[in-house]
Amino acid sequence: MILLCLVFLLTSAGRAYSCVGARALGMGGAFIGVADDVTTVYWNPAGLINCKTIEGHGTITLNRKDQMGYRMFYAYSNGAVGIFHIVRQRETGVTENWYVLSGATNIESAPGLSIGLNLRYEHHSNRSRETQMDIGALYGKGPWGIGVMWQSLNNLRLGISYRVNDIMVVSADIYNTLNNPRIMLGTEVKYKAFVFRAGAYADDPTMGIGYNYKDVQIDIAMMFRRDNIIIAGITLKY
Repeated sequence: MILLCLVFLLTSAGRAYSCVGARALGMGGAFIGVADDVTTVYWNPAGLINCKTIEGHGTITLNRKDQMGYRMFYAYSNGAVGIFHIVRQRETGVTENWYVLSGATNIESAPGLSIGLNLRYEHHSNRSRETQMDIGALYGKGPWGIGVMWQSLNNLRLGISYRVNDIMVVSADIYNTLNNPRIMLGTEVKYKAFVFRAGAYADDPTMGIGYNYKDVQIDIAMMFRRDNIIIAGITLKY
């Protein structure tokens, strides 16, 4: 019943707003150095090489649409190439549609290093159009993951993660490193089919929970702001 409700919400135009992945938000947005599922097409395209299956994803926001700029986020990846679509509303009231093609490859001469690229076309409700580019890199050695994301070639974001063991990972990001930096912190702990998350999205605490059932993953996250923001996502794997 939960799955059917989520599918209904995901396919209902104008019903809810969204952020970019409930799993990442539950971890405080500290995902650049983790980058191991389909939502990495937004956070760090170099992480596509960690997607070992074909994955489709959708995210919605369940409340407080005025506080969350993203209306919809849909993504698809096969482990080397990804596509995603975002509908975003600016504080000015302008609505943006992002159409993005992502790709990633390993660097054979540097084991553990991958690079990724997003090519983004934006169509805005005020009839303006833009093309943007994101460049990402990810280096993994043992339990460590180090990520770099240069979003729109003007927002440098750095991330690091450490896998304590098979069930726990901790991470930290610096958003907008060169101009008004903000720190993101997160952790994720697995217990059987459940996953528990907590973090700090700059000054806003976050928490989340996930549930895996065969090839379906359902995630819910909450951000504590002036009013709580709750988002939900579903990932289908093949």
